Amino acid sequence: QRRKEARERIRQQLGLNDSDILFLFAGALRPEKGVDYLARAFAKLSNDHANVCLAIAGGSNLWVERGWLGISPLDATERQVAEILSPAINRGQAFMLGLVPPSDIDAYYAAGDIFVLPSMFQETFGLVLLEAFSAGLPVIAFRSGGIPELVKDRKNGILVDQGDEDALHRSMQELALDHHLRARLGSAAALVPASFTWDNTVDLLDAVYNE
Repeated sequence: QRRKEARERIRQQLGLNDSDILFLFAGALRPEKGVDYLARAFAKLSNDHANVCLAIAGGSNLWVERGWLGISPLDATERQVAEILSPAINRGQAFMLGLVPPSDIDAYYAAGDIFVLPSMFQETFGLVLLEAFSAGLPVIAFRSGGIPELVKDRKNGILVDQGDEDALHRSMQELALDHHLRARLGSAAALVPASFTWDNTVDLLDAVYNE
């Protein structure tokens, strides 16, 4: 019930209709996270479909190091993404939310329909994926690092080859148009977090050290 109320509240704040499909990204706005790929794919998608929307939660200062891809200054990607999405932002289809407090981010997961994580570096795990799964969101993600350990292609989400912007666009379009596929993947996604409790994680890590 809390999720339902949060979904209605956030979507009302964003001015969304029930028929609108909301994509969500949460994380640092850095080249490593591939958010510029997401912005370009969504810009193309939003030109063809008036009912797709994108909310980006986060900012460049969530990244505490210079990063691995050597892009400077830190906010370069944030400015680039805002520029790419400018037409969609003006149409009310894209939202740069900035830093969302941890106490509020769950409401945005509840408001979303699809989570996207197009990482351009080797993600070690992807805690945001578990957060999205907990909200019953199917995930579209680049095949990177430990992501395939969580996202099972065509079972609880869709995996795309890293850096394949066209495939990312096609996958976003497919899930936006196919309600039944979204529901099936989302239902499977909601079952994943139960296998990754903190207790299980600690026990597994402890076993590795003992070996």
